[in-house]
Amino acid sequence: MDAQSLLGVLEAMSDSLQPGDQLPTQLELIRRYNASERAVRWALNELRREGKIVSRPRLGTVVAERNPAQSNGHLGDAGHNSGYVADMVVNSRTIVAIAVPGETVFSRAMELLFQQTQNLELPLVCRFFDPEVSSVPQSERPLGYVLLGRALLPLGKQLQEAGHRVVLVGAPYADTVPDVICVYGDQEHGGYLATRHLLDLGHRRIAFRGGSDWPQMRRWRGHQQALAEARRTGVMVEESHIFEEEFEQWRRSPEMVADYFRRSNAPTAIVAWNDQAAMSLLSLLSYVGVRVPQDVSLVGFDNLPETEQVHPALTTVDAAFEQQLRSTVRLLTQPQTPSPSQTVIVTSSLICRESTSAPSK
Repeated sequence: MDAQSLLGVLEAMSDSLQPGDQLPTQLELIRRYNASERAVRWALNELRREGKIVSRPRLGTVVAERNPAQSNGHLGDAGHNSGYVADMVVNSRTIVAIAVPGETVFSRAMELLFQQTQNLELPLVCRFFDPEVSSVPQSERPLGYVLLGRALLPLGKQLQEAGHRVVLVGAPYADTVPDVICVYGDQEHGGYLATRHLLDLGHRRIAFRGGSDWPQMRRWRGHQQALAEARRTGVMVEESHIFEEEFEQWRRSPEMVADYFRRSNAPTAIVAWNDQAAMSLLSLLSYVGVRVPQDVSLVGFDNLPETEQVHPALTTVDAAFEQQLRSTVRLLTQPQTPSPSQTVIVTSSLICRESTSAPSK
């Protein structure tokens, strides 16, 4: 099913449910409607933008109150270009949060930001931003901007040069020093913890699932650090990659997945570059009968609430997202204007669940 058709199905589903009722998980939607991960994410983001659904801790995605503008004082109907929240007066006490459409952590970030700003009685405005076509209103002077994701670094530099307070939540690429203050989890240490955990369990054939930018990713550096450390102690480790292009081929031809894992040298463990990538892979593996963790162990990254709801529950790296956003709000509300030298790196930790175990004989 294509994205637009799926959006119509989900709109009808949300209209038929009561506020607070749960929607199926992304993995269930992918299976049920034979839709791509990208189509499901887009359709859900459209419903969030329209204020029809929201994310809740330990509940997942639920139907929103019918009139969200009255339910929390922060949300309103969103115009096509203005983003997730629109038509709210932006003043010197307002924090504006911006994300690129399709970011998997967007709804989680908004939820946590809302809690923090609500405690401080600060208005929060949330927007989607397409770097190709969007622009920020020149007349607004908010308390500060929160940018979600390194793709918005050019926007952050532009806003900062215009005299705005800006904090970017997201790790810049390795070996780069951004001009904008950043807050992010210790990606390199997190990548190290994920791979070290698999090595300690006895895995010696480990694959990394990532996009085309994997050589620049800090969590890839951590993954490599753990492998190099093991090799220095005499451990023979085979490494491989599962690129996005290969995964899309698997989605179109699931028999390729079964063939891949029947090989004698197939990986016994996979480190995914984030939870969404891990959960989409988990869904596909389940579909073709490759068992997790009996046949292959799987680790994600971000510790999204959904990782506890999938089966088996996903082992993941907790990047302390709530602490990141708490530091972000503190930087934007401190008396002095923050500078790039105040970049905050939050300690990551490993959350061990049922998706990893020792390799079977």
